[in-house]
Amino acid sequence: MNNHLKQELLFMSIYLLIVIVAVFLAWLLFFKDAYSPRTVVRESEIEKIDKKEAMITVECVQKKVDDISVYKLGQKVKVWFSVPKNNNDVWECNKIKIKDLEIIE
Repeated sequence: MNNHLKQELLFMSIYLLIVIVAVFLAWLLFFKDAYSPRTVVRESEIEKIDKKEAMITVECVQKKVDDISVYKLGQKVKVWFSVPKNNNDVWECNKIKIKDLEIIE
């Protein structure tokens, strides 16, 4: 291959790399939030307490806690749920996580 052809291939490779990086940065800037989970805050009650596993259940979502003796069945709590973004608004218990929990009463 001659020098001129090698230079053209090098410039095309650099140009393609710049385009790929620009597309990736644009995706990060504009579409990153479309895939990150949203936070839903609700006031609810503790539905179930599993003392053996140190887990509580709120709105069918389970969370492992450090001190299970603090919580009581039917106790009012403020809950921050981490809900994945998807096309339907179905409350899927196995895909939702509890980010934070605060006792109200």
